[in-house]
Amino acid sequence: METALNTVVRLFKDYGVVDYGGFAGNVFFEASNAEFVRDQLYNRTGVWLQQLAVSEETYHRANAVMQYFPHFDQLAREGTLLIDIGGGTVELLAFQNGQFCFARNLPLGPIRVVEELKQVQRTETNYVAVLRDYIDSKLMNFIRLVPDPHTYQHLIIMGTGQHLLSKLLPAGTANQEVLSALQQAYQVVVPASDQLLAERYGLNSAELDQVLPTVLLVHELVANLRIQHVWTSSIDLLDGLAVNAAINADSRAIKFDHTSIIRASATWLSDWYRVDQPHRDAVTKMALQLFNRLKSLHGLGKRERVLLETAALLADVGTYIDEQDVGSNNEYLIRATDVIGLSIHEQRMVALITHIYTSHKPGCTCQWTTGCAGRSG
Repeated sequence: METALNTVVRLFKDYGVVDYGGFAGNVFFEASNAEFVRDQLYNRTGVWLQQLAVSEETYHRANAVMQYFPHFDQLAREGTLLIDIGGGTVELLAFQNGQFCFARNLPLGPIRVVEELKQVQRTETNYVAVLRDYIDSKLMNFIRLVPDPHTYQHLIIMGTGQHLLSKLLPAGTANQEVLSALQQAYQVVVPASDQLLAERYGLNSAELDQVLPTVLLVHELVANLRIQHVWTSSIDLLDGLAVNAAINADSRAIKFDHTSIIRASATWLSDWYRVDQPHRDAVTKMALQLFNRLKSLHGLGKRERVLLETAALLADVGTYIDEQDVGSNNEYLIRATDVIGLSIHEQRMVALITHIYTSHKPGCTCQWTTGCAGRSG
C-alpha cells in the first residue's frame, strides 16, 4: 500500500495536483492495528487516510449508481434493491417509485461469515444447510423492515462481492442482467469442491472461502424477495467519490438530488421511532425558514442546511425510549444508527443539535435572573 500511495502522490506532483486526499472504509478500521498503519502511512507518504463510515460508503456508491447506471431512473420506479457486499458487512438500499426509501446494514459480509462459522465448517457434515439457515436468519431482519418487500423487480449487485461474482459469470456482463447466469453458477458452486472451483473459475484461496457465502446470500435474497431481474455493476467507491466531488463543486453534470437519500433515511428513522408526523413537519419547515431568512447573519451553506433539516426530522426520536430525557435519548439513538450520507462527525453533530433542542425548557427569556415575574418593562 505504501508503494502504491507514493506512486500516486508522485503522479499528482508531476501533474501539479495539490488538492488530494486518501480514504479508507470500515473494513480497514475494523483491524486492530488500523490506527498504527494509518500513522505509518502518513509518516511515509504524507497521505492521511480519512475514515469513511459504512453509511458514507453506501451513500457514495448509491450516488454513483444513480449517476452512471444505465436506465436507473426506470429501474427505481419499478422497484430496485442495491446490495453492496463488503468483506464484513452488507448494505441493502431500497428504491420505490423512483425514490430512495430504506437502507439496512447487515453483518453478512463473506469474510465475517467465514470467520464466525469456521468451527462449524470443520465439524458439520451439511455445512451448506447451516450456512443457508444463518444467512436467512439475518436476512429476515431486513425483509421484516423493508417497505412492501415483494414489490422489488430489480437487484443491482455492487461492492467487492460483485468483483468476486464477476469471475463466475461470462465476460462482458458488467451493467447487464445476469440472473440466469447466476442461477447456473449457484448450481455449480454449492456442491463443488474447492479444487473444482479453483480450476474452473481461477479463484485464489481467499476467494474460495468467500464464494459460497456470497453466492448463497444473493440466491436467498432473490428467492425471498421474488426478484425478477439481477444486474451487476462495475461502478465502485471511487466513482462515488468522484460524483461527490462534483456535487461539492456544484457541477451541472449531476442529474439527481443528492440530498434525497439523506432526507429519506432520516424520515424513515423518524417514522420507525414513531415521531408525530405533523409536529415533525412543522418543526422542519420552521427550521428551514429560519435558516433561509437568517442566512445573511449566519453565513452557512447548503451542507449545513441539510444537517439542520436532518436534525429537525430526528428531533423527537428519543421519545420512543422515554419522554423524561428526550435530549439524551435523541443523541444516543442517532449516534447508534446509520443515517445514510452523513460522516461520523456530521452524525455526531446532528445528534448534539437534537440533544440541545429538546433539552431546552421554556422559561423566562428576559435579562433579569430574579424577580422578573413582577417586572413590566
